[in-house]
Parts: sequence; structure tokens; C-alpha cells
Amino acid sequence: MYKYKKFWFPENDKETPPAVNNEWKQKGKVVLSFVKNKNVVVQAGANAGFFPINLAKSFHKVITFEPIPYIWDCLVKNINDRPHIDNITFYNKGVGSQNSVGSQDLKRKKNSGASSIKYDVSGNIEIVTIDSLELEGMDLLWLDIEGFEVEALIGAKKTIQKYKPVIVLENKGLIKGWGGDLNGSKKLVRWMKTEFNYN
Repeated sequence: MYKYKKFWFPENDKETPPAVNNEWKQKGKVVLSFVKNKNVVVQAGANAGFFPINLAKSFHKVITFEPIPYIWDCLVKNINDRPHIDNITFYNKGVGSQNSVGSQDLKRKKNSGASSIKYDVSGNIEIVTIDSLELEGMDLLWLDIEGFEVEALIGAKKTIQKYKPVIVLENKGLIKGWGGDLNGSKKLVRWMKTEFNYN
């Protein structure tokens, strides 16, 4: 574990720290401008905590998920290093379409931000649905889970229908079976319209 601009990251990961910093600068204010009420945000793919900690400055409550143990350790340390932030609930779990178990699906060894999960009955990562949380609100759902986004959306369908949050997700060709490339999957865009009436 090492420190990059006041945040702890996994020792061998030199790619994620500048990437998440730049991504927040590019997207943070833009996303927040779409969200009218800032009571509850659900954010999956917490990584070392850069996004949930920044979201905690704008939302009353942040609920975040990071399933990978060595990344989770960094997340916990970064949150604990900031005792003034007390509005983050963090889970060492993944989010999916069913309550199940899985294992890590590492895309790039030196980039913890490229870590995903897959269903695996012999795995030791707990996977839960967002619907199973029975939330009392959700104003923003932000998914950055490296191709597992559709699974998470299916498991959040009732919550999405109930609260109609702003949804942010990666659509850059990583979702298996949905096609697309860095310009996105048109199939996913059509599915979001059909399934949730979202543009």
C-alpha cells in the first residue's frame, strides 16, 4: 500500500491513482449537476475510496461497495483516515442480479481499477442485489464495475423504478454479450430505454 495525493492505493498499482483523480475532475461536477436531491447515492466500484469520499461532500448518505479484499483494505484505511466523514456506509461485497458468491476477474495486474467480479460458486466474494438493501431513497446510482453493470442494474430494478435516480455507468464495450467498443454499446442504450425508460 502506498500514498498518492493523500489516498492509499495497492502497492503495485501506478495506473489507477492518476486515472481516478482525472476522472473525478472530468465527471464529478457534471454528474452532480443532473442530481436535484442529494440525499442518497449508491456507488459501486469504490476502489480505494476516491469517488465515495468526494461524493460524501455533496450527499447526505453514501452507500458504496468494493468486493476485492486488497482494494477494500485501502478503502477502509482512506475512510478511517478521515474521521470527519461519517456519512459513508461501505460494504466488502459486489453488486449483481442475485444474492450469490463470486470471485475476482482481474483484467490488468497493475491496475486495481480494472478489477471485476464473476459469479463463481467456489468463490469467496459475497454478491448482493441493490434491491435487497430495501433503501429508503436513491437519488444517484453510479456504477463503475468493469462490465458487471447490467447485472447490477437487474438487481436494482425495483429500487430504480421506485426512486428514478440519475444513473451513471460505464458503457465502453466491457459488458460481455452486449457488443460495443469505447464508443459504447447501442444495444445497452436500447435496453436501458426498454427496461427502465431511461435515455
